[in-house]
Amino acid sequence: MKKEILKIENISKRFTLKSRLYEKKATLTAVDDLTITLYEGETFGLVGESGCGKSTLAKLILRLIEPTSGNITYNGKDILTLGKKDMRSIRKDIQIIFQDPQASLNPRMTIGRAVSEGVSIHNSSIKTKTDLLAKTRELLKLVGLHPESLNMYPHEFSGGQRQRVGIARALSVEPRVIIADEPVSALDVSIQAQILNLLKELQEKFGLTYLFISHDLRVVEYLSDRVGVMYLGKMMELASSDDLYRQPRHPYSRALLSSVPSLTPGQKRKRIILKGDVPNPINPPNGCIFHTRCEFAKDECKETVPTLREVNDGHFSACLFSEELFGCN
Repeated sequence: MKKEILKIENISKRFTLKSRLYEKKATLTAVDDLTITLYEGETFGLVGESGCGKSTLAKLILRLIEPTSGNITYNGKDILTLGKKDMRSIRKDIQIIFQDPQASLNPRMTIGRAVSEGVSIHNSSIKTKTDLLAKTRELLKLVGLHPESLNMYPHEFSGGQRQRVGIARALSVEPRVIIADEPVSALDVSIQAQILNLLKELQEKFGLTYLFISHDLRVVEYLSDRVGVMYLGKMMELASSDDLYRQPRHPYSRALLSSVPSLTPGQKRKRIILKGDVPNPINPPNGCIFHTRCEFAKDECKETVPTLREVNDGHFSACLFSEELFGCN
């Protein structure tokens, strides 16, 4: 049986906006009643359009921002109740790889110092500068960088190399969970493949658990065991990678997957074009938030908010008519 390592329950984040455009304070719901469970050693992929709340969720898990409501449990501990001292050990276990490796690295800090900083803070077994230097070289070698490059600065590296530094920095404190927030979106395709293969190798070697955030559906399919699809802060569909890509059960997921080019020669996908624009998150529509763009929307969709429910074994959908539209097998 899979061991549960990280559980996000009914988590929500609302931001209060002050603007001259609104007479009263406006509220923007970035994440809305989201529930996800991560199991040890798996990769959970999270996809959706820009602005759907994926990166906000990552920040909530790390407590870089505080949620409005909900619970986050790591290894049975409710981390939202922990003080700064207790959170320090949790931060050691849960690390993040940022989207933009250049922006996430201090330009005035050598990569050796950037990678070793976490080691010196969290690893009590490192007693001397010689030990710290040896550990830093080991980490750089682990991610495919020359150990002697530790005295170089971020601007002296390519984008792919900088992202390897970011991975080494995340690994430096020996985490159990890594949140990868669009880690390859800023890289060339050939470099993307190298970084993805590196992430897979590291997962197998250290038994890591990944929350992999991306808008690239092909990348998510390649790396993930299970996939969640987000739209305007809500989870629309959640299933194993095979099930989701073989038979999506939500109209939004179907539309997203139709945009992925087929890898079979001569085979073309029927593209589903969503009508209209993404609604304003400050003033979302009533009922199902996707009904304004859904080709199957009915009157009931305009009034009833669908819950994420199991429509098949391990396959969840937040559509009122999943079985009617897409079957149950």
